[in-house]
Amino acid sequence: MIKAPTPEIEFNPHVMNTERSYDQMLLKENKDLQAGDTIRYIPAASYLNFLITNGRVFVPAYWQEEQCSSTKAKDDVA
Repeated sequence: MIKAPTPEIEFNPHVMNTERSYDQMLLKENKDLQAGDTIRYIPAASYLNFLITNGRVFVPAYWQEEQCSSTKAKDDVA
């Protein structure tokens, strides 16, 4: 078995907007939400979404300069 690291969890802000169909669904199903409210969501992230081609393997990387060093270390392991 090979263990793969898990990317750091990110909480991204999103302002609810009645023009987006997904937001319309959320607003309809959650009566405590209103247009203009800000929610936080966790985007799907995994190092297991990779692509093997002729002579190369493409693996996602999540580290950016403003992030902690543990994210860079996980990118390096993956």
